[in-house]
Amino acid sequence: MASGPACKGREKLGFALTKRRQDSEGGHHLAGRFGSPAAISDAKLGELIRDSAVDYAIVTIAEDGTVTSWNEGAERILGWTEAEITGRSSELFFTAEDNAQHRMAEEMREAAETGRATDERYHMRQDGTRFYAHGMMMPLRFADTHDDAENDPAPPGFLKIFRDQTQQHEAELRVRELETSVASVLRASGTIGLYRFDPVAGTVWADASCAQMFDLDPDTLQAGSSADTFFARIHPDDLDRVSEEQRRTSEIGGHLDVTFRVEHEDGEVRWINALSDLGGEGDTNGKAVEPRIRSGVMVDVTERRREERLRTAVLEVGDGLRELDDPVEMARLAAEVMGRTLDLSRAGHLDLDPDGDTLTISADWTSRGATSLVGQHKFSDFGSWIEGLHRGETVVIQDTHGDPYIPNPAPLAAISIRSLINIPLMENGKLKAVLFVNDDRPREWTESELDFMRAVFDRTYAAIERARAVEERELMTRELAHRMKNVLTIAQVVTGQSLRHAQTLDDGRTQVAARLSALGRAQDMLTGKGSSQADIRAVILACMMPHLTVPERLRLEGPPLKLDEQQVLGLSLAIHELATNAGKYGALSVLEGYVDIRWTLDDSHNFELIWREIGGPAPEATDVTGFGSTILNRVTGSYFGGRSALRLEPEGAVFFIEGRLDIAVGRDDKQADS
Repeated sequence: MASGPACKGREKLGFALTKRRQDSEGGHHLAGRFGSPAAISDAKLGELIRDSAVDYAIVTIAEDGTVTSWNEGAERILGWTEAEITGRSSELFFTAEDNAQHRMAEEMREAAETGRATDERYHMRQDGTRFYAHGMMMPLRFADTHDDAENDPAPPGFLKIFRDQTQQHEAELRVRELETSVASVLRASGTIGLYRFDPVAGTVWADASCAQMFDLDPDTLQAGSSADTFFARIHPDDLDRVSEEQRRTSEIGGHLDVTFRVEHEDGEVRWINALSDLGGEGDTNGKAVEPRIRSGVMVDVTERRREERLRTAVLEVGDGLRELDDPVEMARLAAEVMGRTLDLSRAGHLDLDPDGDTLTISADWTSRGATSLVGQHKFSDFGSWIEGLHRGETVVIQDTHGDPYIPNPAPLAAISIRSLINIPLMENGKLKAVLFVNDDRPREWTESELDFMRAVFDRTYAAIERARAVEERELMTRELAHRMKNVLTIAQVVTGQSLRHAQTLDDGRTQVAARLSALGRAQDMLTGKGSSQADIRAVILACMMPHLTVPERLRLEGPPLKLDEQQVLGLSLAIHELATNAGKYGALSVLEGYVDIRWTLDDSHNFELIWREIGGPAPEATDVTGFGSTILNRVTGSYFGGRSALRLEPEGAVFFIEGRLDIAVGRDDKQADS
């Protein structure tokens, strides 16, 4: 047991904490370990209590502020041992800010005057870290009353008891901070507001957020407005339902949870969810004893409803596309769903022709008197944003009036376009199609609306491409059947011509064999039964040889390139069709005519091939029709990830392919052989 000031402090602590119940010998009786009474002194009992309260710091402090005793709980919380802290100033465990304000002296003064001083603040540990403590300080007084007490009214010291509440305190701070931040954000955004409704007085009180939702004056609502004015904003189709829910829940004392539409003066419609309860208690049957004021919140759920509607619309498009096999009907369905869902004046999608400026709209959807744009147009007539689309950039214009892309908005206004979105569909780096949506009003398009449009566009075009692939396969099957029926006729012609001009029988046999072999190679490429790759020059020559009397009538220029199986098939079909028609009507039908074929591949893998007939008769529009026209203008380019087209110019037929070749297929180590 320590002696000196510390010992005296413990004795004082014993007197202060113990309500003495002394026997005739002046000691306390406590139950022993086996139930037998044991006597213990006041000082010993106080020390026992002090050392047992290990979760609390129990400290005694002299009048000058020095520590006189220190329990195990204080050592655990603050870090100093009793030997290290006894006799030192208690300001050691107060913060610098509190010491600057003499907080310790203020606590001692308050405790001496009122009997206790509350202690809720941060304190310092021995290692310099802070903790939040909750406790109090009380003056130490002897329990015995003696004659000299009036002559010495000041307490002989102070007892300070506190506990580490850092975790609880900081958790409360985080909760309050979160609540404040969330409430501030929600109220500032106008998505949640508070209101009260007195059905007897017919008065509604609401905050600024509710006023914003209902498009009403905030000052009037905060002061209390007529319920008729408030309810007049509710959509007529929803008003009876809201009124019935209000009446029903008022009768049974139930919770109101109802969603309805609110109409603003400018025509905007918002979706509001009202949640409220009636104040007070009901009778034993749950009914209100008397009409009561309803209090609750209003939540603007417009965006949530819109997103739900957008998700439902995407599913609607997916379900509808599965039932269709016509690309035009697919495009029409997607346009209609987008138009109705987003309340547009027009929606649709367009395909670009090979020239990059001519666009074709096969189907669109219109409302509010907007005219249909189905047909062919020049893309450049609609504005200067076409370059951005070719780069794969989505074009969003909120108002055509004053937009830098549209120097003259009058042509667009004439077809009910005041705001618009164009979303490009890129394939192998080239613009293939565009989704367009128009509104006849200025409009701020949202990200969720853009995501919805992209989702619909992707699903629709994927379905259209699948339908076109099926159509093209059927077309190819018919075309191949047609070619096979003609192959014997072609072989017969080749044989007859070869034998007719042969000098000897052996010479004729050789020419027939060579040309039939060339025809066989072309047929292999046509049916896709050749090698997995083929040189582009070999493909062209194999297809052209049966149609040439002399090699000089064919001029080829371009680098060595390897084509994959599908590209061989596409190019074979095109060359065979072009050569056949050139022999019938074009440059190969006269002695002085010839065919010039050139192809290129740049460092970005862009491929281009041009067939040009020179020296032949001027072609007629009927020269290429039926399957041949379809093969040349629609099918061939798709095998190269691009486009192809035939033009009948006065000088002769011109056919071109624009697309891309994969680097693993497109390059050859050999140099071009011009």
